[in-house]
Amino acid sequence: MKKKEKNRKRNHNYENDTPEYLEIEDISCAKSHQEQDPSEWTVINGELQPTEETRRLKEQIAQMISKNQREYDLQQFYGIDSTSEDETLNFLEDPTSLSRSFNRTKEIQPLKTVGGNFVKDDHVDEAVVRELNEHRRKRILEVVKNILWILTFILQQVFILLEKVIRYSSNHPNIIRLVIFVFGIHFVIFHLEFSVVTLVEWTFRWFWPTVRIFLRASEVFLRGMVVFLEQISDLGEAAYCDIAETWCIQFGLMCNKKCSYLDRALKKAKF
Repeated sequence: MKKKEKNRKRNHNYENDTPEYLEIEDISCAKSHQEQDPSEWTVINGELQPTEETRRLKEQIAQMISKNQREYDLQQFYGIDSTSEDETLNFLEDPTSLSRSFNRTKEIQPLKTVGGNFVKDDHVDEAVVRELNEHRRKRILEVVKNILWILTFILQQVFILLEKVIRYSSNHPNIIRLVIFVFGIHFVIFHLEFSVVTLVEWTFRWFWPTVRIFLRASEVFLRGMVVFLEQISDLGEAAYCDIAETWCIQFGLMCNKKCSYLDRALKKAKF
């Protein structure tokens, strides 16, 4: 009888004794009550409570849900899979996609699940921003590489064209000479007026100071000569007046030619 009683207790169905609120939160990852081993539960104060092993299992399930939720949030909200390193954003078709995705991080906060409850996870925001910055940096490097490639291609085409011109000139020298002659005549005619003006300006700039000094020296010399001649003229007039007065007194000659040097000087001073 005792052995049968033990077997009856061992095969006892705990489904009717388990309260409804003791179900594990995520039924997609946990086993149902019908599939659970009764050893995973213990009776405390007349109520069934999960054992330590069951709690650890629930924590592992919660961590797995949090990780899957993070991947889902990245894919759903931002279109990014954090596990793929080679995935690139469509930046050339829509340059504002990065900014729009970055702004949405402020509007829609990614959530994680702990024990069936959704809570904010700041680490998800940091990871998203870091990945967006990394993708932006890769895109900028790609754009710079494309620009450098275009510049290199343009230089290559220029040198190829120059090589073709040199080959053509070597095969047709008369045509090239005619073209050079026409351009030379055009250059001379177009720049002749400016060349003459420049030459005159350069000449005056270098020789005008010397010419000006010479002209000023000549002016001073001529003014000195004029003053000297005026003084000689005054001296001659004074001598003439003295001779006329002396001859009139002694010989009675030149009396009608008598003059006064003082009167002549006063007349000149008036004018």
